[in-house]
This record gives sequence, C-alpha cells and structure tokens, in this order.
Amino acid sequence: MNNTIARCFPETTLGSALSVIQSSHEPVFVFNDNDEFLGLVSPYYVLFKKRLPYTTKVKSVIIIPPRINNSTPFYEIADFMVATRIYALPVFNDKNEIKEIVRAKNIIKELSKKPDIFSQIAQKIKIEKTTTAKINSTVKDVYKLLREKGTTRVVLVDNNKKLAGIITRKDIENAFIKPTKKQKASTRRGEPINYSLDQERANRFDIAISKFYTRNVLTAKKELGIEKILQRMFRAGKNSIVIVDKNNLPYGIISNRTILKAMAEFKPKKEIPIIFRKPTKKTTDYEMGKIYTLLERLGEKLDKMSPVQQIKINFKKSKKPAGGIILFDITLQVEFFSGKNFIAEVEERKVEIGIREAIKRIEKQQRRS
Repeated sequence: MNNTIARCFPETTLGSALSVIQSSHEPVFVFNDNDEFLGLVSPYYVLFKKRLPYTTKVKSVIIIPPRINNSTPFYEIADFMVATRIYALPVFNDKNEIKEIVRAKNIIKELSKKPDIFSQIAQKIKIEKTTTAKINSTVKDVYKLLREKGTTRVVLVDNNKKLAGIITRKDIENAFIKPTKKQKASTRRGEPINYSLDQERANRFDIAISKFYTRNVLTAKKELGIEKILQRMFRAGKNSIVIVDKNNLPYGIISNRTILKAMAEFKPKKEIPIIFRKPTKKTTDYEMGKIYTLLERLGEKLDKMSPVQQIKINFKKSKKPAGGIILFDITLQVEFFSGKNFIAEVEERKVEIGIREAIKRIEKQQRRS
C-alpha cells in the first residue's frame, strides 16, 4: 500500500495543513515534536461541517481514529470511513506504531478481485440521487449545496438539464486555498487562479464555478447494471461514475462512498442495551417503539466513534403551579466502554420532543469530546 501521507504539527494552521492534500477525504496526520502520532485532521469536518477559519490551529480539531490492525474486518474499516468521511486510516502494529496506511481505494480494489464478495457488495449498492446545479452557478451556490445535502459531489447541468460536468469538495477548496509549490498544475477547465487565505470569503464565494469543475465525466447508462457499472468505474480508476439515461440526463451516481456503505452493511448489527420505562401509564406500544428507535439510532451513531456500553433514559413527571402544566424531566445517559459518560437533562411537555432535544445535546457532547 502507498504509505505517503500529509503530515503536520499541532501548532500548524488549517490553511497550511490542508493546502497539500489532493482530496477532501484525505486526512492530514498530526505528529508531535517526538514524531508521536496524535490523530487526524478531516477536511470535511473543518471546512464543510464546522466551517472553521483557516487560522485555526490543528490541535483543536484532531480526530482519534480506531486502532486498526491486520485482523480488523473490512466492514469495520468501511463503517468508520463512512462515518467520518476519512478514506485513509493508519494500521497499527503490536507496539502501537503506525505500520501502514489503509485506503478506501485499496480495500475496494482488493475486494473487486474476489468475484463472490464483489457480487454480494454489488447487490447491496444503492444508487445515490444526484445533487445538481447549473453550470453558471457560483462557488457560493455549490458550497451551500455540498453542506445542505452532505454530499461530496455536485453534478453540473446545462440549460437543458443535460450533463455538463462535475464539481467536488476538493475543487471548492481550491477556491479558498492558494496552491503551493508542491501542488501539481491544475487539470481543471479554465485558467489557473490563485487565492490567498487572507482574501474576503465573500469575494471568493462569488467566483464562477466553471473555473474549477471537471468537464470530462465518467458515465454509464442505467440499463448497464450495477456490476458492469462498477467494473467500468474500476477500469477507469475513477472515484465516481455518473449514471445517465438515454437523453444524457443525470439519473444517479455511484462513488467510493456508495461502495463503502455497501461494504459496511456486512457488519453484524450490535445490540446496545437500551434501558427505560414507560413515561406514563397511557404511553402506547407504538409510542414506546418510536422512543426505542430514536435511542437505537443514537447508539448506532455514537458506537461508530467509541463502543457504547448502554443507554439509559429516565422520565420524571412534575406539575408546575402556573396553570397546572405537566412537564417531564428527561435524563438521557450514554455510557461507553471507555468509562466516558454523556448526560443530557431536558424539561419538556411532550416526551418525544424532549427526547429529540436530549439526543441533540448528547451528539453535541460527542462532537466536542
């Protein structure tokens, strides 16, 4: 495997760290002065999820990856890659040292050589709906779509809604980061443009997206079938393939992320204990089922970052003097095998609304941890 990685120190700014990577899924590896590995920086997290300034120090956004070794199942690696949108992860030896780097492309390539597994993965592939924008859109228009839809790519169409090109998160980054001497010459359509980090964000947002997009897009007719579409994508060495109809109108898209999602489905479902009682005697089984589903989804999401031991929720009903309003004091607690605990307390008239608010607070604690 290719072990070349982008490296930086904790005091490095995001602008400097991100200027040397070639993909929004490629992390920057953070080391201290003693060459000890500290964690990863995710371009997606800092630019599209948090929208942090480029002067932010790397040390404040470090993500700790799972301890992957040579016996870690492919579906666990794929599951973490999907959850974090980081497609290059360190593999550790018995001494907790980085032995090599496992990349999404490598996993997909190796599994594509195994007909039985490849066929099973293809059956789990779900063609993703394309997010589209007009070719005359601005950087601001596309940036907004990338954030709102949580997607990696936006398909560009002409006035007749026919395929005209594609734009990725990394292309958008090029609108904000000044190319360094280490970067290769642009292969994008249009003249190269340099943008220094101290320019006004508003000015950069107004730049035409046509300065950054890729014109030649790998495509396949939807009638071709998933396995043959995947084979075409692999042969071309591309990260995505746009599926079009007979009129060249975008129908869907398959990307490395689509494939990773299918691979992650092989992971055996973990049963996380969820402990709670009926909020009231009148609570129906249907309402109990909705509560359980909300907590189950929370557990699955958090467990991808750190193994969850159990989830507990407690309801306490109280009556307020003013108007005799009945409120529920809801306490949601998530316990991890690491010993870490998240607790959220909410006061709300309606149980489901209160639970959803408690879940938001737990997720906020997870993001800050």
